[in-house]
Amino acid sequence: MRSSCFQRSVKKFNRHGVPQDRILVLSTTHLYVFKKHKQSRKTHIILFDCAILRAPSAEDDSQSNEIVLHCPTEFDQRYAIDGRDSFLSVFQLRFANMDRKNTFRIYEVPNDLKIYTMTLKDPEEFRTPEREIAGSDEYKKEEDDFYNSEEDDEESKTNSESEPEVADERRSKSIVGSVPNENSRTSVNTIKKTLLEKETRFDPDDLVQRESMMVFRSAAQPKPLTLEDFEITDFLGQGTFGKVYLTKLKSTGEKYAIKCIDRDILIEYDQEENTKLEEQILLTCDHEFVLGMDFVFENIETIYFVMPYVKGGELYKQLKKVKRFPEEVIKFYAIQLIMGVGYLHDKGIIHRDLKLENILIDEEGYLKIIDFGLAKILKSEEETMTFCGTPEYLAPEVIGNKGHHRAVDWWAVGVLIYEMLVGVTPFYNRNRNKMLAKIQLAKVVFPDKSKYKIEYSDEIKDFICMLLVKDKDKRLGTERDKEEIFEHDWFKDIDIDEIMNKTAKPPFKP
Repeated sequence: MRSSCFQRSVKKFNRHGVPQDRILVLSTTHLYVFKKHKQSRKTHIILFDCAILRAPSAEDDSQSNEIVLHCPTEFDQRYAIDGRDSFLSVFQLRFANMDRKNTFRIYEVPNDLKIYTMTLKDPEEFRTPEREIAGSDEYKKEEDDFYNSEEDDEESKTNSESEPEVADERRSKSIVGSVPNENSRTSVNTIKKTLLEKETRFDPDDLVQRESMMVFRSAAQPKPLTLEDFEITDFLGQGTFGKVYLTKLKSTGEKYAIKCIDRDILIEYDQEENTKLEEQILLTCDHEFVLGMDFVFENIETIYFVMPYVKGGELYKQLKKVKRFPEEVIKFYAIQLIMGVGYLHDKGIIHRDLKLENILIDEEGYLKIIDFGLAKILKSEEETMTFCGTPEYLAPEVIGNKGHHRAVDWWAVGVLIYEMLVGVTPFYNRNRNKMLAKIQLAKVVFPDKSKYKIEYSDEIKDFICMLLVKDKDKRLGTERDKEEIFEHDWFKDIDIDEIMNKTAKPPFKP
């Protein structure tokens, strides 16, 4: 064992930047960090895929011996290592002997590695707070026993030092990032933190600050309008880049949601291209189960997205009220989700942030997929590497940074269906590191029917498992998209066209 390990005394920096003496031991699969005088206390990191950041070497540079270790399932760790370059050479050799699917990269970044280091004390958007479990009181009490007793043996290898996150009434928020590179690690989370420091208030002048020009109207709108034709009736919330208002068209009383996007924030955080892409997607969407956009206005300061107002609110809130949906209700909603996602895929769009909060219920009781802030347009065989999404719904290939395509949406659909059935996502854990490791390693576990008073068929169980296959190329829907999915036995006893034509009776109407 000793001959297969590499050992070195190092300095590990804590979150305050204070160096601490540690012994670093590198095996063929793990990186162990021991306290120098208490070798029974250790941190161990599973080396799935990782990246190392280093500052350029220079004789007068105090950071020339420092590195930041970044792994998808861990928080970053910063070390000072004498003979840094020789250590990196050994590290590279260890990775060369591992599974070829594992990757290792070294990036040079500007000095001051501290700003590139993710810690447990970073903004809450980077963390997974404890979510409110949508289930009975008995189910809530037994949730830890059910979800933590069924973990794979391999999952026990994950870092257990992280404390459980603080409880929150909602689940994790969407995150955007990637393997750090030489340019920047700025993310949407930083933007959110900045916005929260500003006063959120109802401001009728938001629509009339400057003369605005209409740059688009949908074919369904008979005549051009101006912003003055809309009247603000309520404040709906604070978006990442601005405010969202409920308005009505003065001439007809028809309700619209207007998203006011601040150009200065877009420019400051280099989000102009992402917003243009979101606008492009919204303008091209014309489907019963996807929310499109009717008007776009803009002036020198602000862009205004004008979309139909969806009365019923989030599907998440409806699930929260009833705890769990019956299987037939789940099938009714699942068909609409699959239709909507399949439509997006036909247009080359992957959503990448499907979750209950991004699905609305309209006044007829049918669904609308919303929020294309993380969406991507890809060619059929193309893949992308961006690390983004909401932690509970992330596909294994996103966490592992192995490149992903439209199959990530079918994974998310599998998570959604399981959540509607059971009341919690399939790999949920209070500890974010454990949850991400479970997504990559653990099997899908279904609760005992009698113990938890949950009814489900063998068909829905099989359907969920086929959507939650770890290998993206073997996942249901990868080859022929929605056509392949609708061939599953779970849909054999339902008229899909009846739901598509909105002639089926919905289980809930707002």
